[in-house]
Amino acid sequence: MAEPPPPAPIPRYLKKKTDYSVLATNPKFQELLKQYPALLPILQRVYATTIEPDEHDQPRRGGRGGFRGRGSRGRGRGRGGHNDAPHRWTQKQGDNDAMRMLKGLRERDDTDKEMQAMTAFLQLVEETFDGEET
Repeated sequence: MAEPPPPAPIPRYLKKKTDYSVLATNPKFQELLKQYPALLPILQRVYATTIEPDEHDQPRRGGRGGFRGRGSRGRGRGRGGHNDAPHRWTQKQGDNDAMRMLKGLRERDDTDKEMQAMTAFLQLVEETFDGEET
């Protein structure tokens, strides 16, 4: 007798989301902000990376210098032109950029104040939300 197939996984939108806003009122978080003055600006930079920038603030990805005047060799035939269309921001790209920023902080020297601040913050997050699904 064959076993029935396992149930399908719960869709992401139905999974319980963790309420991270409780961190803001956590006394240990307030202590960290006092102990590490660099922590709040770091968190703000990481968060800002995950939010869609205004159109005029968006960097052009893959772009080179804007000067192409007289004397420039340009692109040859059949090589495709330079695409001046603005890069469309996506949430996934913003999240990836934030993760790269966090990885860069993690790979710094142990004496780096920003790295120490982020390490202490991540320890607090683990203590506060240990075992909860995100």
